[in-house]
Amino acid sequence: MADNLDDIIARLRREESYHQDRLRLIFGVSFRKADEAYDKYQRYEQKRGYDRAAKRMQEAPRKFGRLKGRLVFGFWKDEARRNAELSLKKLQHHARELHLTRLQIREAETKKNEQNIVAEQQTRQQEATQIRTENADQSQASQSQTRQL
Repeated sequence: MADNLDDIIARLRREESYHQDRLRLIFGVSFRKADEAYDKYQRYEQKRGYDRAAKRMQEAPRKFGRLKGRLVFGFWKDEARRNAELSLKKLQHHARELHLTRLQIREAETKKNEQNIVAEQQTRQQEATQIRTENADQSQASQSQTRQL
């Protein structure tokens, strides 16, 4: 069972890496300074949690950095701006998938730790039982020796 959990955790780690890479790429499509925007997003997510970070990205992506493209007269969007806004939806999708994957990793690691604890407890109980039986055997042997004398 532990090997199965190790496989699951390894697969989830690969999935996590995939979503992180996709997230970085999409930040590059959406924001002028992608690395800064990605770092701001990561810090905000760590500080406030995924839900608040996702809400902020949906409502006010400019809080993380300037979007690519331009607005002419405040409403007409050039192609780069349209692409940046469309990629924000993909960004939200991969951010959600990354969050869910991290939750699954945490859950699998918790199960693995619980299994390790149970196995360790069983080993200790078996050792204690073995010691008790050895002590009982020694006690019986010493009692029979004293009776013979």
